[in-house]
Amino acid sequence: MKYLIALAAILFVGGFLDGTYGADEFRHFNDWSKQEKLAFTSFVALQAIDIKQTVWGLKQKTPDGRWMFREANPVYGARPSTGKVLAIQAIATLGTYYVLGKAPKKARRRFYMAMIPIKLAVLVRNNHIGLTFSKVI
Repeated sequence: MKYLIALAAILFVGGFLDGTYGADEFRHFNDWSKQEKLAFTSFVALQAIDIKQTVWGLKQKTPDGRWMFREANPVYGARPSTGKVLAIQAIATLGTYYVLGKAPKKARRRFYMAMIPIKLAVLVRNNHIGLTFSKVI
């Protein structure tokens, strides 16, 4: 069921990106340069890996039944459900897309230059504490 929810969220967000569901103010993607499209797609892919790491990690228990990990992001709370993680990330992605679409090109570039390394740092940290890519993906 969780994979169906994730697939539905991806398709829903994808529909906004290509303008299927969105009003004119949501149809920026086709107007962006190839580099901007690649940067935004990379950002979304990093978010998807972060979601997968988070959901997998929150389900792990020690042999004596205690939870191994807790969510560090206070927005989610210590033990968020898969649905809550997906919903917050989907809203954040749509909000980011909307704001970037209204922003000047220079601001978009600065956003990507800041957020992609931050997302990578989060993924590397997750990997370092035990949420390894080989276990998650």
